[in-house]
Amino acid sequence: MNNQRGFTLIELMTVISIIGILAAIAIPNFIEYRNKAFLCEGYALFDSAKRNVTEFYEHTGRLPVNNKEAGLAAPENIKGKQVEKVTVSKGIIAVKFYENTRVPDTCLDKNTSEKIMTYRPVVAKNNPTGPLFWLWRSSKAEPWMVTPENY
Repeated sequence: MNNQRGFTLIELMTVISIIGILAAIAIPNFIEYRNKAFLCEGYALFDSAKRNVTEFYEHTGRLPVNNKEAGLAAPENIKGKQVEKVTVSKGIIAVKFYENTRVPDTCLDKNTSEKIMTYRPVVAKNNPTGPLFWLWRSSKAEPWMVTPENY
């Protein structure tokens, strides 16, 4: 008697098709998850620069002109695996990613071809000594806000 053990061709094809379906679902989700993880580094570097700009504003009543005035290192020295530099210009913080970094386009500034996330500080018109609020990208300022362009 000849007892052969193993899987039939139909069983193998079924397993392969199930693996293919799972991969078709998992790979795009993984890529999106990875791209969002790249943004986390930019947010962390922005947060430290934000604290320095906010503290400068609270002590002087004006926004810092550049990184040095904000108490930050030179823009080229604030970097990471995905972030090329962090720049402060008139209180506006720009986080520039390396060109090969894949970050969602919805997070980037539409006014430039470079991969830059921009945050603008704003204050309330009726309370100029109040706290700073931060606008992301080129978000439109509300009527009650004063932006760096209007200081």
